[in-house]
Amino acid sequence: MRKIFLLPVFLFFLTASCSKAPSFRIKGTVPGSNFEGSKVYLVALDAPVTRNVDSTTVVNGTFEFTVPADSFDVRILRIPARFPAIVEDLVVVCEPGEVIVVLDSISSGGGTRLNDILQRWKEDKHYHDSLQWVVAGQIRSAGNDQEQIDSLKAESQSISRSMLSAYISLLNGNLFNGVGLLIYKVYFEAIPAEAKNYVTRMTGRLYMEKDAQLRARFE
Repeated sequence: MRKIFLLPVFLFFLTASCSKAPSFRIKGTVPGSNFEGSKVYLVALDAPVTRNVDSTTVVNGTFEFTVPADSFDVRILRIPARFPAIVEDLVVVCEPGEVIVVLDSISSGGGTRLNDILQRWKEDKHYHDSLQWVVAGQIRSAGNDQEQIDSLKAESQSISRSMLSAYISLLNGNLFNGVGLLIYKVYFEAIPAEAKNYVTRMTGRLYMEKDAQLRARFE
């Protein structure tokens, strides 16, 4: 009789364990003591519309967030500036698992597949932006040399085309997760019509359903 009684109890705990919703956890550090006691915000990508914001506090240079996992949920980690220290925002996707982040003048994070992809995208973007910065400086220094200016502008356009091509490939490879949603939203104005049409054919209204700002753009 005891074995018969124990079986339902065992099945109850097994079911409860299996039904537990997956979570997304952030373990972060903020170097130095300047931000001790500061608030850290986890802001939804469309937070100005949805007001979806979580917050925690830096204690002993560390902070943590745990939220329900959703591979389409894109958040921005943000900490208010405390002069003279400024911390760069960091974008994360709330997929199941744990990411380790460092919030600093150049922030970084990783530990799950999609967040590792975002870190590589961020590093590539910084690199391409630095190239454009160099070219812009050369244009300013070219004075009245129109031939050199035209050549430098052509180089700048080539860098932009290369960047956009890489971002569109990244978008197409991540249509059904938060990486694709982020790239589509950030580069919407630059993405050619044929590339947008492909995204729409593949995803329908999915992005608008996931992001209130995108939905407001079209409705």
